[in-house]
Amino acid sequence: DGAEYDDTKTGIKLKLKLGAGETVSVTVQEKEVVSQQYSLSDNYFESYLLGLEPAATKVRKDPAFKNVETAHAKWLEAQERVNTLNAESNMLQQEQNRLINLVKTGGKDGDEHLFQWRKDLATGETRIKTIQTKELPAANTAVKEAQKSLNAALEGFVFTWEEK
Repeated sequence: DGAEYDDTKTGIKLKLKLGAGETVSVTVQEKEVVSQQYSLSDNYFESYLLGLEPAATKVRKDPAFKNVETAHAKWLEAQERVNTLNAESNMLQQEQNRLINLVKTGGKDGDEHLFQWRKDLATGETRIKTIQTKELPAANTAVKEAQKSLNAALEGFVFTWEEK
């Protein structure tokens, strides 16, 4: 009768004053609300969302999901372009270092190998400069734009289901 209670995030907190030898009995009725929320970020999109059966079968038919799927594919493609350019730039830089060592330790002026190495160095330097100053910045911009499109598509995608 003399119990006071405070609401908490997970239920209530009871405050009781008991005298010596008094007992208290509490009956708890627990109600559990089960819900799940999935964050569809670029890295986990396929593995988390599409692994949810039976929801995955239903979600693939949703038009908003098609927009997400298309935007995700474009983001992956843009990211792959950045990765490819970075790999090419790194490979070219390694080749440049090798050619510099060959020129330093290699043939004499007039040697056809020395001429070819210098020509390859110039070609490689031009390609590295193009990648670093034009192609990679453009590819990074494409990734940012694709990420914006993916985020917009994800914001427009709402899907609910019940498990019984």
